[in-house]
Formats: sequence, structure tokens, C-alpha cells
Amino acid sequence: MVFDYPARQFTVAQPGALKPRGVPVQSPIGANSGFPRIEVTVDGAKYGFLLDTGAAYTMISQTLINKWKATHSDWPSCIGAVGAANMIGGAFDAKAEMLRVAAMRWGTFNLPRVGVVSRPPGTFEKRMSEMMTAPIVGAIGGNVLRAFRIEIDYQHGLTYLEKGKDVDSEGLNFVGVVIGAHPNGSYTISGVARCSGKDLVEGVQSGDKLIGINDWAVTGPLADVLHELHGMRGEVKNMVVERDGRKITIPASVASIW
Repeated sequence: MVFDYPARQFTVAQPGALKPRGVPVQSPIGANSGFPRIEVTVDGAKYGFLLDTGAAYTMISQTLINKWKATHSDWPSCIGAVGAANMIGGAFDAKAEMLRVAAMRWGTFNLPRVGVVSRPPGTFEKRMSEMMTAPIVGAIGGNVLRAFRIEIDYQHGLTYLEKGKDVDSEGLNFVGVVIGAHPNGSYTISGVARCSGKDLVEGVQSGDKLIGINDWAVTGPLADVLHELHGMRGEVKNMVVERDGRKITIPASVASIW
């Protein structure tokens, strides 16, 4: 199975029909789950991860984030999952922590300044590890995977990596709000990202219904909403929210989360 992240192409072929491309790395497959497990090195220590082709952003146990922060106070962090890390919404994402890891190494590839978002302790160490061939502490997601052409050989437990652009080369330039999606297709503000002790956006409240961004009426999938909140650093986005039956326009600047 081949995943070409930049183009979002997926190819399935019979065993032996394709000649592997790229650098092979071990990725043993869970017998019951079918999940590939990979290992990534940070600070000289190896950690197990799920290779998660369905996740938009890399996730790591809060326990490990706390450990890294204790020894690397210079690694930037924020409270509140924004941009591609805003995968769930509600209070969950509003309380999640984001951290920029200075460097990771996957196989022969060095990955500088990788963004990760927290998950509650035990999510990976217990529940998800039970579905893997060995324990894991997180899941490598789209912000890393889009830098590669990825070919998974499930039969032999190998993943072939072909490097393209840099990880997170465009950065996290977003209006610093956490968005919650609802079954009826509406969206609300779940919270405001807080970096270095400062809220990135003023004037919005948790629970505000987001109905417009500039001249665009908020509709469609969450990815479209997040796209409209992305921009150049310092660019102003006029968010139109509904609060207590009133429409309020709130100008908010795009900030570089890191």
C-alpha cells in the first residue's frame, strides 16, 4: 500500500507487483489491529509510535510531553490545539497541549522542529499499546507524514520512506482559536490558544457560534474552517460570531504558533 501525502493518492497492489521505493524502516504489524509500529529517536532515546495515516497531526502522551518540558524549557509550547492539531474540538482540544520538539530521527531521516499535540496519560501507553506489537507513546500523523512518500509492506512489516519537503515547512500560522464541530453542521469557539502566558485572541468567548470569516459564511467540513483561519503572520481575519442572539465581528490576527 502506497500513501502519497502531498497528492493524497492511495495505491493498492498484489504482493510482489510493485518494486519498493525509498529507504526501508521496520514497522511490524499488529496481528489483530493491522496497525504498523515504528520507532522514532528523540534525545538519544527510542520511542514506539503508531504510524497513523488517518491522523492530521502527531499525538503524544501528556506524560512524555511533561518529561520533555522538564528538561527542555526552550521547546515552545501552547495550551489549545489549533490548526491541523484541532482534530476533536470542544473542551478536549481546548485543554490539549502543543509542543515543538527540537528534533526527531526516523530511520535515516532527521526531522527538525516537529509539532506534537498531547493526549491523556494512558491513551497510548495502555489502550493503544494493547493493539500493537510492542508499547507505544504516541502516533505519528499527517504533519510529519506529508513530508514523505510512504509505502507500507504489510507482509514483511516494512515501511519505505522517500523524502519530499520539510516537516511543517509552512508552520502553524493560524488565528489562535480552537474550533468545535457539531452534528448539525455548525461550529463554535471551544477556547483560545494560550502561548507564553498570553491569549492569542481577545474578544471571543467559549461557546460563541462561528458563522463567518471575512466574507465567507462558515459551512462545510472542519478542514475548510481551519483553512480560512490559516494565513500569513499578522494577517487580520474578521470572525463573525453569534452570542446571545447578537452578531459580533471580532478582528483577529494570524499568529505564528511557534
